Amino acid sequence: GAIVDDLIEGTGADHVVVARRRPERGLLEATLVTRRAGVPNSNTVLSLGDLDLDAKGPSRPAEAAAVRPEAELAMAGTGARFVRWLGELLQDFGLPNPGRTRGPVATPRAEVLGTGSAARAAERIAERVREVYGLSHTLAAPLRTDMGVVGAIVVSRRDREAWDVPARRLLEGAAVEAAAALARAYSFREAKANASTDPLTGLPNRRYFDEFCGLLARRRRA
Repeated sequence: GAIVDDLIEGTGADHVVVARRRPERGLLEATLVTRRAGVPNSNTVLSLGDLDLDAKGPSRPAEAAAVRPEAELAMAGTGARFVRWLGELLQDFGLPNPGRTRGPVATPRAEVLGTGSAARAAERIAERVREVYGLSHTLAAPLRTDMGVVGAIVVSRRDREAWDVPARRLLEGAAVEAAAALARAYSFREAKANASTDPLTGLPNRRYFDEFCGLLARRRRA
């Protein structure tokens, strides 16, 4: 929370998204924090495939088309046919077709810090959160631990000015601190699980049952 607050203030971002692996759940969870006061955080689940470092690029466009409901696809087709019909009607009356005279639409800028496979993973995550939350002009940095890339931090703002050097350095430092915090959390959870699980069978050991019985005893007293 402190890292995100510093990012919002230091970079001038309107939104910050922290996406991190949740090993105990086997998923990638993203949390959106906005600058606007009183707006609660928003959580969404992403695919662990976005951390696939062997992938060539964002996998969402094809997947999104494949999973869209039939009704939505039909509406999209109807809208496209209407646009074509309107353009033909305008041409019949000798009027310019705005769909053809309009120049190419500028896409929002998306930047990633770092290079190599970690940057590719951060780019995939940034592409997903941009699609899910409708963000524009983003800057992303990977979260790297001894386990590898475990997520990314993505900052976004509405204006199209380039991210300055202090903002980039602040995001890079925040990514290092957040990755270290996640590594400590992962290590603590792993140690706690190992302390209460029999390594041979994978079943709860005596320590686990002692703690469980202690909880039940306090519950009975209450």
